[in-house]
Amino acid sequence: MTWLDSLCLSAILYPDSCILRRMITDLNSSQSWLGCCGIGATPSTLAAQSSHSPRYVAWPVPTSMNSLQPRPSPQNPLDPIILQQWRPPDNNVYKVNFDAATFRTTNSAGIGVIVRDCAGEVIGALSMPIPMPQSVAAVEALACRRAVKFAAEIGLTRVVFEGDSAVVINAISSTKGDQTSYGNVIEDICVVASGFQLVEFHYVPRMCNTVADALAKKASTVTDIQVWLEVCPTDIIPLVLRHFSNVRNDP
Repeated sequence: MTWLDSLCLSAILYPDSCILRRMITDLNSSQSWLGCCGIGATPSTLAAQSSHSPRYVAWPVPTSMNSLQPRPSPQNPLDPIILQQWRPPDNNVYKVNFDAATFRTTNSAGIGVIVRDCAGEVIGALSMPIPMPQSVAAVEALACRRAVKFAAEIGLTRVVFEGDSAVVINAISSTKGDQTSYGNVIEDICVVASGFQLVEFHYVPRMCNTVADALAKKASTVTDIQVWLEVCPTDIIPLVLRHFSNVRNDP
């Protein structure tokens, strides 16, 4: 099924979707396709944020994938969250997914970041090529740092970060994270994250991180950082729609 087929099918299934209305409108106009995913509220439209001190949480990864649990209860705030598909954040909170890809033929790597709101609508995206670090874990740590900085740069204050590198998420939550070869990167992440009113770091399976993965791989085709605000690249639209469909089908 092509992305256009997906769009048509989604339009039938979800006729009231603001994402699809915008995309179909743009198809019938002369606007650039880069505007077709200009969806959702901007950070400035959020309700007034809480003035409480920052809440900083990194969810450790369980040793067994059989210990799947729902969203942590207040009684056990450090219970791990392992999802089977992407879920939107709570109201007035943004979710930032990040990932990295390596390109051995060019001895380089790529970083991908996608920002969405509580309705699953795109707020911003980033694709960035970087030189190949010494390890895959270091690439993932750099992707996490870029995601945290990107969220701060566009003015977000209440953010959930998700990545599919258990090593990096555990390093952020561990007091020994600075002892890794990329400890300086982990330290940078914690410093920037301390400026948010609310911040959480979650490990998620790769199936929940496909949009960020695609943006990371897209970095192999560019020579400099690419940023989209309130839009996303046309080749990423089908993945965004797939996640949006999951949100709409939630009971």
